[in-house]
Amino acid sequence: MSAIFNVLQLEAPEPYAEQVTFRRPMLNQSAAIAMLDLSEQQLRREIERGRIKWVFNLGVGAKHHVQILVRSLANYGDRTIIQPATVEGVADLILPPESASSGTVRGTELQSALNIRSQIVARLINAGLIEEASESQSHQGRSGSPVITRESVVRLLAARRIK
Repeated sequence: MSAIFNVLQLEAPEPYAEQVTFRRPMLNQSAAIAMLDLSEQQLRREIERGRIKWVFNLGVGAKHHVQILVRSLANYGDRTIIQPATVEGVADLILPPESASSGTVRGTELQSALNIRSQIVARLINAGLIEEASESQSHQGRSGSPVITRESVVRLLAARRIK
């Protein structure tokens, strides 16, 4: 365990000693490795065995950009934590609730949901892996975030899932 967690254990009351809250629903591979105290090879093996269920490669071209659902990482340590059963369930969990009725999600909301940079969203759009909605008027600056179809995000997650 890292030194910072040792300090937290000494200072925090017992029930809170190892509790950590993540504000974003996805983490990158490096954060997952640190969270679970696994090597990269061990993490890959656990993914291949299906012990970590919702893992996605959001990289474009030859680049890999692995993002993992925090709920899957929590389930790895505590099997009582419930995970979504479908990719649509993952989308319901990570995307804003209003995206289900509107059918769209803003690029900035997608960035937060997937825990990725705006450049990756732009690459995904340019590669045709996600689609801008017809009402999208993306541009540089304030309120310039593209509007993306929720359906294309679900397709991306389904196509880019690592098993």
